[in-house]
Amino acid sequence: MMNDLYIRWNTGEMLIHLDNFFPTSQVQLRKLLKVIELDWEHETELKEKLKVYFQNKKPECEALFKEHGKKYLDTRQKIADATRLIEDQKHPNGLPVSKDELKQAKEDLKKHRAAEKSLLCSTKRYKREAEQFSKYLDFV
Repeated sequence: MMNDLYIRWNTGEMLIHLDNFFPTSQVQLRKLLKVIELDWEHETELKEKLKVYFQNKKPECEALFKEHGKKYLDTRQKIADATRLIEDQKHPNGLPVSKDELKQAKEDLKKHRAAEKSLLCSTKRYKREAEQFSKYLDFV
């Protein structure tokens, strides 16, 4: 209930689940603000609740951005290590790689590349969301 926005006006009512509604476009935010203005008795409370929600979500998104960014960099390093192992067919200490180890390294490389794409996508998404919540705060 904490992340819900209940709006009531003369001819209707609306319940917005903020976690499901945001992030959204500026157009949708403007429409929501117009609906909030219909509830003139609680307009300031509702807008204040939106501001608090945005202020809480922004650092959360920034923290997730940093976390996923670190995981992305770790995955890039694992890809580089696996690629070098496969190309040289030698361990870093100079010992040759067995066929089983080479096969495992190739499988690991595929997994790391898939994880890299996923982490890059999520990292960009969290950065974009943090910027959006800043814009929302300025707008409201």
